[in-house]
Amino acid sequence: MSTLTESEPRDRDDLASYFNRSAYVVHSYADRLEHGYARPAIKTAKELFQEHPIPFVFFCFFSVLSIFPILLFLFVSVLVTLSFVFFALSSALLASAGFLFTASCLLLLVLSTNLCISTFPTVALFWSYTVLRLISLTRAGGRAGAAQWVDETKTFVGSGLGFKSAPKTEDTVNASPRSEGSIVLVDERVNVKQVPSQDPEKGVKVED
Repeated sequence: MSTLTESEPRDRDDLASYFNRSAYVVHSYADRLEHGYARPAIKTAKELFQEHPIPFVFFCFFSVLSIFPILLFLFVSVLVTLSFVFFALSSALLASAGFLFTASCLLLLVLSTNLCISTFPTVALFWSYTVLRLISLTRAGGRAGAAQWVDETKTFVGSGLGFKSAPKTEDTVNASPRSEGSIVLVDERVNVKQVPSQDPEKGVKVED
């Protein structure tokens, strides 16, 4: 209880000092307003009324009646200006969006046309090359040339599309017995022609 009784006077003193400071600030501002603006204005109004009473009265009525129209004019001007600015910005954004959309559609149309135009000569050139290659290979090798043309076409298409052809194994190499047989026969003939035979009885070399 003693602490509460001791703290209450301190709080009261703080409130009193705060109130005094606030009152002093308000009084100083009021005093400055009175001596700096109010009294000179009243003094000037008295002098004008004494020197020019009719114009002064007319000016007072005109000022009082013109305050509301002037404030209304300022409010409407600011509101209309902000409205026009907002409308202009909205119109600019809409016009920009419409222009960008139209330009994007035209760009996509042009790119699609270029894609079609580029695809047609590419396909035509590829088929022309394959047909000419087929004709040349079939003339040179017959069925073997046609098989070679099929392999070349598969390899060419796979490499163009990004696929890697599988490496040839021993099974795929041994899958062409006709070509290997011809090679073996040629090798045997060459070996027979190049390697002489020797008669063991006479000791004379005999070539076939």
